[in-house]
Amino acid sequence: MTALLFLKCIGCGLLGIAVHLFFEIRDIRKQSLAANKPTSRWGIIKTESDNIILSVLAVVVFTVGFDEIAKAKPVILEWVKWFFIFVGFAGSYILFALFSKAKKQILEVIDKKTNIADGVE
Repeated sequence: MTALLFLKCIGCGLLGIAVHLFFEIRDIRKQSLAANKPTSRWGIIKTESDNIILSVLAVVVFTVGFDEIAKAKPVILEWVKWFFIFVGFAGSYILFALFSKAKKQILEVIDKKTNIADGVE
């Protein structure tokens, strides 16, 4: 794998992560407003920094291993940019679905308020 192809793969993976973060931050902000717990974009990024770092590491690890996939199936090199955008987006989506701290905090507030409204607490 050439250095230029390596950088293109990393760049496309980061683009996929950025696209997912845009939608995720928008979703978390909507939920935080519903919970009357407004959150800034920067606050969400700080809270989810471990997920963002893991997403970047996943793209890097996949890029390092991609060389073997490209040798076995050279036709994939025609779609490498779209492939890594998908890898970045999907990897970030999975990590946020499993480990999102901000979403968990907001859902706990909504659950507590629902329980109070229902007279459970």
